[in-house]
Order: sequence, then C-alpha cells, then structure tokens
Amino acid sequence: MLSADSAHRPASSLSRAFGRCLIEARPSVQLIFLLRFLTGAAVSGPGTVSPVEVLVGCLSWSCAMVGIYVFNGIADVSEDRRNHKDRPIASGALPPAAALRWCAGLAAVALAGGAFLDGTFLALVVVVLVLGYLYSAPGVALKRTSAGAAATALAGGAATVAAGYQLGDGAHGLLEPAVVILALSAWMGGVGALTKDYSDIAGDAEAGRRTLAVVFGRRRAGLVGAASALLVAGSFLAASLAWELTATTFPAFLMLGGAAILAALAPGGGSAVTDRLPYRVFMWTQYAVTISLLVEYSVHRAH
Repeated sequence: MLSADSAHRPASSLSRAFGRCLIEARPSVQLIFLLRFLTGAAVSGPGTVSPVEVLVGCLSWSCAMVGIYVFNGIADVSEDRRNHKDRPIASGALPPAAALRWCAGLAAVALAGGAFLDGTFLALVVVVLVLGYLYSAPGVALKRTSAGAAATALAGGAATVAAGYQLGDGAHGLLEPAVVILALSAWMGGVGALTKDYSDIAGDAEAGRRTLAVVFGRRRAGLVGAASALLVAGSFLAASLAWELTATTFPAFLMLGGAAILAALAPGGGSAVTDRLPYRVFMWTQYAVTISLLVEYSVHRAH
C-alpha cells in the first residue's frame, strides 16, 4: 500500500513543475498578454457578454500563451545558458521533457476553451499556437532573424487583441478597434522584437542567430529600434488626432513618451545592464499604454 507521503509526491511534483512553467513563461509578459486581451474585449464593448465567456476566453488565451513561452524556453535552452539566463529550463530546475508535457496539456486546454466559445475564437487560438511553434521550432525558428521575430510578434499581438474583441458586441465600430490593434501589435513587433536582443548579442551570435543586433551591432540596431518606436508612436498619435479618437489620444501620448526615452537610449552603454534598459522601457510603456486604454474603454465609456 502506498504511504501518504508517496501518494502526495506526484501531485507535489506536478504543482512544482507547473509553477516553474509559469516562471519560465515570464509572469510580467503573461500579464501584458492578458491586459491586451481584455483591452480588445473592452474596445469592442463587452457589456452583453457573460462573465463565463470572458473567464473562459482569458483562461484559453492564457494557456496558449504560457504553453508558447514554455516551448520557447525548451528551444532556447542553449542560448539562454550562453546569455546567463536563470530561467527554470536553462538552470535545470525544469526538465525539458516535463516542460514539453505541460506545453501539450496547456495547448489542449486552450483549444478546448476556444471550442467552447465559437469558431472564430478557436481559429485565433489555432493561429497563435501555430505562430508560437513556428517561432521556436527547430528547422523553422522564425526567432533566428529580427524580421521573423518582428513578424511573429506583430501577428501574435494582433491576434491577442482580436481574440478579446471577439467577446464583445462591436458597440464601438471598427475604426477604433483597428487603430488599437495596429498600435499595440506594431509596438510589439516593431519595438519589442528588436529591443529584446540588445543584451543577448554574444549568445545569439554563438547560436547562429542573425538578429539585427548581431548583424549590424548594438548601436545601429539601437538606432533602428528608436526610429521604429518613434514611427509607431507618432502614427498612433496622428491617427488618434486625425480621427478624433479621444479614447486613444492619451495612451498615444504615453507611447510617444516611451518612444522618446527609447530614442535617448539608442546608442547603448556597453554593458548588459544598460543594453537591457530599452527592453524595459518598451515593457513599461506597453503596460502604461494598455492599462490606460483598458481604463478608458471599460470605465469612462460606461458613463
């Protein structure tokens, strides 16, 4: 007969592995995906959607995103070790085989949630899972180049906001959702996909990646990232003002402020710490913009 300790051991092992999967998936990144998703629902006007649908949608999309990032951690283990990352898979705390099992389980839950909602939502779940696979999978690995990473990030960001939009009732029309989707996804693909590589040049070069920072160096890549940030933020603000989209104007100013800070950091400081700053600014800006959009549409428009 199994002892009480041995009976609890498998459950304890599973919970530990799942906790490490969450750490591997970077909670700060997962939170911003959830905020993007909720922003998509808010800009659509989710007043007629049941709380159950919102909850299932959040669970489905979050499971897909966590699975994608854990799979990326499995594929990136060599680069992460070269770049001295202390994530669970690279550090050996989470065996790749266990992580892969969790990836499969999370993908299954994501697909089940999508099927529960509707065909369009399910299709978006399938699209984002395929994108996540193509981004990391050996033999394809869109992550190897900045162009591939940017395209994947842009498409994944757009799919996230669009998935949230599917839960709403479309009360705000199509123009504002289109501007929000393009702005958030372009910030992801045109800024985040570039700035994340600035501090990983040595490890990425050893792994054979051809990112912009590896090919042209930190300074030139920084200038491209700065120009891209200013272009995305400036276009967002211009669209908000031209079409008198009051709900997006303040968030657009926030994005432009973040882009200006990124431009100031463009040359780099020659250390891993300073080279990580542009990505941190990208993330802080993303949080500020997304939260302000969510507040604007879910609170102010309710009155």
